[in-house]
Amino acid sequence: MKAEVERVSSPSHPLEGIQALRAIAALLVVLHHALEESMAAAVPFSPDWFTTFGAAGVDIFFVISGFIMLYVSFPEGRAATSPVSFLIKRITRIYPFYWFCIALVLVLWSAGFYRSLQVDADTLIRSILLFPNERLIIGVAWTLVYEMYFYLVFAATLIFRKPLISLLGTSATILILSGIGQFAPDPAVRAFLTNPIALEFCYGLILAYVYQRWSGVYSAGRLLWIPGFAMLMLSAWLVPHADTNGLPGGPRAFAWGIPAALIALSFLYTKPSSTPFRQVMVLLGDASYAIYLAHPFVMVAYAKLLRGSLATLPQLPLIPLVVLLSLCLGLVLHYFVERRLIRSFRRLFGLRSFSFGPEGARPTTPS
Repeated sequence: MKAEVERVSSPSHPLEGIQALRAIAALLVVLHHALEESMAAAVPFSPDWFTTFGAAGVDIFFVISGFIMLYVSFPEGRAATSPVSFLIKRITRIYPFYWFCIALVLVLWSAGFYRSLQVDADTLIRSILLFPNERLIIGVAWTLVYEMYFYLVFAATLIFRKPLISLLGTSATILILSGIGQFAPDPAVRAFLTNPIALEFCYGLILAYVYQRWSGVYSAGRLLWIPGFAMLMLSAWLVPHADTNGLPGGPRAFAWGIPAALIALSFLYTKPSSTPFRQVMVLLGDASYAIYLAHPFVMVAYAKLLRGSLATLPQLPLIPLVVLLSLCLGLVLHYFVERRLIRSFRRLFGLRSFSFGPEGARPTTPS
């Protein structure tokens, strides 16, 4: 039986570095939340800036997403992706596993877990549809709301089938909606549209546009990941922020968005490798979406234990274990749930194959 999935992480694929970067972004987010939970221990150990720093994994994800969407929508030597085809692939990639996780949360909630969770009709509908809301059933899904927002705007520009129009059109639309958003009557929608973090997708679009035309220029940026990560850390230390959730919207799009773009540029230069470490990173990159949505379940268990037997223990040795358990759960759900759900949903739309590469978006057959 022929394999149904073409791995973008193949040693011959030029974006193997992006897969590894997705793994790093997922690790940062998991570490960030583990450190946040550890603050409830009797003796917290992580400084504020370091706990906050991990939240920058989201910004790296956003830049990667912008890059990949333009890159796969305008494949060399083939027709540009149609808006309908693009949205079908995005919807079947994002929603099925996300709905599975929502269902799991609701089951646990009905069994007495997630006692702080308040579920009403408005929250349920907004959460299911990934519509802006201050209280989502899965807290980390706020990033998916921005993903779907970006996908919808970007899909509209695909009508013109020109990468430059998609780049400029998407960027201009996000800027215009950011200005109009301040007049939105719904507070959640207003806060959502006016948050400059959405511009980070545009940074990725710019990288992709340049990469497809002058890929040679990227060789000069192979070491930019060093100042990039340094800038992420320094920003977490120097930029004022109210809590460890991350930097405020305006400064964040600059202080974390620009370094995230530099890091992505650097990883584009990464040469293919078959070393065990690279294979592990690519594997984690494949599963990064499942890791991102599944790790809160481990955090809930960790938080519960911190209210009991773990409260007085040193947390530093426990954090790697919490992170490892999160990665393992994500990998298991990726292989046994996420992949099967995507196959099933895409077959409903007549798509016979798909990829688990960057954003799971590179098609294996013309569409």
